[in-house]
Amino acid sequence: MRDLSLFQKALKEQLGQEYEAYEEAMKQPAVHGLKVNTLKVTAEKLKEILPGMEEAVPWGYDGYYLDPSQHVGSDPYAYAGLFYQQEPSAMLPGAVLPVKANERVLDLCAAPGGKSITIACKLNHTGLLWANDISVSRAQTMLRNLERCGADHAVVSAEKPEKLADALPEYFDAVLVDGPCSGEGMFRKEPALKKDWEEKGPAYYAPLQREILSQAVKMVKPGGCLEYSTCTFSSLEDEENVQWLLHTYPAFHLMPLEQYPGFVDTGHGMKLYPHRIKGEGHFTVLLQKEGEKSENPVLPAVTFTKNGITYAGHGTVRTYGTKTVCNVYENSTDGLRILRNGLLLGETEKGRFTPSQAMAMAGCTCSSVHLDHDDIRIMKYLKGETINLKDQIVRDGWCLIHVGMWPLGFGMVKKGVCKNKLQRSWIIH
Repeated sequence: MRDLSLFQKALKEQLGQEYEAYEEAMKQPAVHGLKVNTLKVTAEKLKEILPGMEEAVPWGYDGYYLDPSQHVGSDPYAYAGLFYQQEPSAMLPGAVLPVKANERVLDLCAAPGGKSITIACKLNHTGLLWANDISVSRAQTMLRNLERCGADHAVVSAEKPEKLADALPEYFDAVLVDGPCSGEGMFRKEPALKKDWEEKGPAYYAPLQREILSQAVKMVKPGGCLEYSTCTFSSLEDEENVQWLLHTYPAFHLMPLEQYPGFVDTGHGMKLYPHRIKGEGHFTVLLQKEGEKSENPVLPAVTFTKNGITYAGHGTVRTYGTKTVCNVYENSTDGLRILRNGLLLGETEKGRFTPSQAMAMAGCTCSSVHLDHDDIRIMKYLKGETINLKDQIVRDGWCLIHVGMWPLGFGMVKKGVCKNKLQRSWIIH
């Protein structure tokens, strides 16, 4: 077991006279935040309808501080995917990464998906987001978060970085590595991380981070960029890894980062400390690969219609066994552990097509019912119950249930009664 006093000693050397201010900040409660999902709603509109949104996080790219007394995670708007709860400093990597329409972007260590949601918002239903996490269970959670937010131009995988690097050489305009780390910057928010630090510490994580980075660089196209971030203060994991990368891969050079009040520019990246900013500890650096960046082909437009439900997007509709999917990555994925390539449209069993929850959340058109936020039928629907719609004008057949203007999922209507078709794993228990 490592002695936690080693962390304190290293941080004292790093902060000097500021260490006492850091210690005082650690006695304060952690702050909370949320990221607005601009694929579905503007920040201005969300502030009108959701309680608890405070001032904007300066670096947060549609991120806002959140009143912790407001338990918005159980609000119907959360189930509609209008926002994603995220610690304010954790918003930095997704905000920093320069992403333009129709680019290909890899989030290599992506779970649980907050950074990927920011990237999806920047791409705005264009290009390709590839979200990967080596853990299958974490990648499954991430897939659900992306589906809830309506991200339809995404590939979700659970693969080792070296396998992705072999399959996708110089493929991406931007690669984000928010690497596994010793977690020093999160000790206030997640005290349990101290135990992991005592068992492993920076000396364990620094070589692991270099292994991941050595694969990530292979996937950056000429002219593309690589962002490396951690939630640790350790120079061994942060600046020394950046220096190693620049020395080992001379095709990369540092890019400037916007300086916000309280940020510390170390010369090899930007550090966030909880006594200097309103958030937890973080580090990030942006690098660019030399060369001229090539343009990507635009995915073909596609319209899929079944049972009165229409999805209009981009990609290629294909059927795999019982599943119908709108693929957004056209090359072979053989040998890769892919959870989803694009948008799952639905499944056909015994000749009957059932539309997917993912398509409901992605903005398809269908016979629809719009219920007020406080209508008791909203929570009944989210709990998987049958609801009465006899006061609504709705035809028999598949129906999309909305809270306000935002979809929650499908139902099957017959004579004004809606049988719940919310995907089982999405039901509130």
